[in-house]
Amino acid sequence: NFGGGPRSGAVGFAIGSKGYLGTGNLQNDFWEYDPTINAWTQIASFMGPAREIACGFSVGGRGFVGTGSGYSPPSFLQDFWKYDPASNTWTQLANFLGGQRQDVDRAPFVIGSKAYVGTGLDKWNNWNVDFWEYDPTTDSWSQNATLPAAPRCGATGFSICNKGFLGLGSGSILFNDLWMYDPLTNSWSAASSLPSLGRADQPSFVINNKAYIGTGIYINTPLKDLWEFTLDTDAILSASNTTICQGQMTTITSSSGLNYIWSPGGQTTPSIIVSPSISTTYSVIVTGLCSQDTASIAVQINPDVNASFTIQYVLDTCSSTISMNFIDNSTNASKWQWDIYSDGMIDFADQNPLSTFSLPVNFSVTLIASNAFGCSDTAQQLVNIKNSITPAIYIPNAFSPNNDNDNDILFVQGAKCLRNFLLVIYNKWGEKVFETTSPTIGWDGTLEGQKENIGVYTYHFDGTLASGKRVQKKGNITLVR
Repeated sequence: NFGGGPRSGAVGFAIGSKGYLGTGNLQNDFWEYDPTINAWTQIASFMGPAREIACGFSVGGRGFVGTGSGYSPPSFLQDFWKYDPASNTWTQLANFLGGQRQDVDRAPFVIGSKAYVGTGLDKWNNWNVDFWEYDPTTDSWSQNATLPAAPRCGATGFSICNKGFLGLGSGSILFNDLWMYDPLTNSWSAASSLPSLGRADQPSFVINNKAYIGTGIYINTPLKDLWEFTLDTDAILSASNTTICQGQMTTITSSSGLNYIWSPGGQTTPSIIVSPSISTTYSVIVTGLCSQDTASIAVQINPDVNASFTIQYVLDTCSSTISMNFIDNSTNASKWQWDIYSDGMIDFADQNPLSTFSLPVNFSVTLIASNAFGCSDTAQQLVNIKNSITPAIYIPNAFSPNNDNDNDILFVQGAKCLRNFLLVIYNKWGEKVFETTSPTIGWDGTLEGQKENIGVYTYHFDGTLASGKRVQKKGNITLVR
């Protein structure tokens, strides 16, 4: 147990391997605690007026105690005292320049060789946000940048990684905010608020660059929760895409830090843009205020697609059209999009589409081949057949109906391309000897079953092509035997 008996509103600090505690309950006794033997020893009493809710800290192997509430006017105090454990003596120092004040208690913090004191309740019962720096080497106070927050008392303060932190406490409300002070720039910035109830009169302590804040008073309710606050850097990586296709890019971003070193590459920015040719693992060393951390992330390259195709052509001379079979030759593809006219419109989604076009044709065929991973490639070919084809309608100028199975019957050649036709053959006297409208019926050189004479005959032909074009012909046919 504490050697001085029951106590509240006391003040404490540590020097070396010993702890020191005293004042409180309007007393001025002081005690040293030795953890190696778990024992309290009374030391020289505090030389200032007996008090409570003072503030204390240690710098350079010395302890410092000041401000607080005393017995009689001025009940709010501003004196400061130094304790030297080597001589077990107290020495009065320059008064706190912020004026008479109490309930600063837990708010001071130390950075390097200087102490920082602010907030608290003054003798006019005003809460404060002023902030002061104390230099023990010159025993002097100087006013620094004001805390950019609501006035308060019963706050808490601590320092880690050469930065000071002050927050929480009581004022117009109970606060849970926390602020960071940078002595190099004499400036404040908002830190992460305590994710719990606002409170007052809560202690804090620091172990290995981590601060711990807990307990305190919420309205009239004592609290028992404890929270850890850290500035340690956690290197957490995220990527816009961790699986990409060959030739694509992705952005990898690290969590907040001060300095970055990426591998591979050696970049020193918080984010990097990469386009690896093979699956690659990227790592970063992030340096923060207090520590370093390393993280890695893998970027996977999905199977690449190589788009390729050929076109098989089939001409229809009757209709003057061309049938095209688009044959996919792509590798690693599972989806196909065909743009026949390169107008950005997808005409087919089959792997090997077949379509017919009217001649002439002049267009580009574009294939976008892709796979299940979203990788794609494009291939393109130009198709240019300038002239339409007129079907050949041919009537032989001679035939020999002699039953030798060679050229025995006269047919209209190319008749399959005709919608309809009429072929009439006349002898030399102008008599009609044959007439047909069927491509399968030809003249065998007879008339009413009788063989016609050898000689020259005249024909008249009138037909219509599948395209609607009319074809008319006249000519001679020689019959030989």
